[in-house]
Amino acid sequence: MLLDRASLRLNWMDDMAKATLVELYDSVEYSDELSLNSEGPFVISGFGESAIKIEGDNFARLQSLTNLLSAPALLEGGPSKIAVDDAIIRSCRIALEQGNGAGVLWLDEWLGRPLEDWTIGRSIRGHFPVSPLQVGRSEIHTSLPESFNLTEDSAQRMLLSTVHLPIIFTIVGAKDADAAIRRGLDIIEESLSVLALMDQHASHRHAVAYFPIGHRAGFRTGSDENFTIRFASTLDDSPIEGLHKAAATTANARSDWQGRALSAARWYRKASNTIWPAESLSASMTALESVIIKDFTTRHKGTAIADFISPKLSVAGMDAGSMHSWIKGLYQRRNEAVHNGVDYLEDIEVEKLLAVVDRVTRWASDHLNQSHGHSSRRGPCQTFDEAHTWK
Repeated sequence: MLLDRASLRLNWMDDMAKATLVELYDSVEYSDELSLNSEGPFVISGFGESAIKIEGDNFARLQSLTNLLSAPALLEGGPSKIAVDDAIIRSCRIALEQGNGAGVLWLDEWLGRPLEDWTIGRSIRGHFPVSPLQVGRSEIHTSLPESFNLTEDSAQRMLLSTVHLPIIFTIVGAKDADAAIRRGLDIIEESLSVLALMDQHASHRHAVAYFPIGHRAGFRTGSDENFTIRFASTLDDSPIEGLHKAAATTANARSDWQGRALSAARWYRKASNTIWPAESLSASMTALESVIIKDFTTRHKGTAIADFISPKLSVAGMDAGSMHSWIKGLYQRRNEAVHNGVDYLEDIEVEKLLAVVDRVTRWASDHLNQSHGHSSRRGPCQTFDEAHTWK
């Protein structure tokens, strides 16, 4: 069915999306005799006489529309692909009952909804001297905030009653739950990376399952970080105040060095929280690249990283020459693991590398502190060049 698209006054769909949507409407119908057998992928929505099966060309149209109309969660707050997929199918029902124009208008209005505020949180383990504790754009609470108890949703109240304390949460703007979760957890993960540097004795425990024959079996699941913050009532006066303030700003408002230091902290935390040595090695080297390699024009990155670290740091009693060779060798192993799929199994070597990454990440964080510098030049570094001038 052809539509007078100008008269519909659409704001959120281009001509390609509208044309594809109408093609989908024209070929979708209700059916109470749906088969689960299909030569290709399909979607079934509803039951009985109100069921719709989308397959073949229609499935391709649905996928095309989903890709056209969804938006990145972190950049724009959605809508997510999951939400768009559901909305398109709902608009098909409206089109079947009220006509194509009604379906198109409903979907266009749905796409134009403003961002809503969502509270996203998760439980963490740790001891915190004050509550709430602001970390970047997140807050840590040792008891449920009063505002959480105001919800009228019985399911949400039941869910909140099962939450293990402490919790860390943030408030984000998003168009649907999936986009909100992605956006919120990204902020929370960044905040936890800052917190991990605050606690020099953060515990990183991995999922363990063991059943030795003839002995008592034990089982524990889930990677579990345990934070102990002993003396800070606010991170504004802590050794990582600059990193905390960087995390409190949005990504597009950060300086070059703020972005690099936060990236290094996130990669370091990722390297610390995996049991797989190859993943830890890769994440460790990425953390080092964030604050040691200026840009993509730097050749022989392993050598450049070794040149920077070997005169300054030592692990396991290695001298500068041994450190240089060791780091270059590990960077080569990283390349083999990432590019050639060669597994890396030397977990003891990775543990030694993590000690180096810890020192370098803290060095990068220190350059963001207000107290950084000397009498003639004091304050946070803004750029790569500034940080590397004040070594």
